[in-house]
Amino acid sequence: MGTMYHISTQLLIKAIDHLETVCNHADEDCPSEYRSKHFNPSIQDARDFLHDAVKQLDYKEGKG
Repeated sequence: MGTMYHISTQLLIKAIDHLETVCNHADEDCPSEYRSKHFNPSIQDARDFLHDAVKQLDYKEGKG
């Protein structure tokens, strides 16, 4: 606990892009009748994380 990991901005952006792709495919490929009660909140949590991460990256790079 308390260990700080340093990750390059490029690597973080790549991870964010991959997570966004997974969210989009999961949302498109899973019909609503087959979704568990956890599916939509989990996808929304991931999308919220993506939005916040991009906002922070834009702020760090002077775009926000």
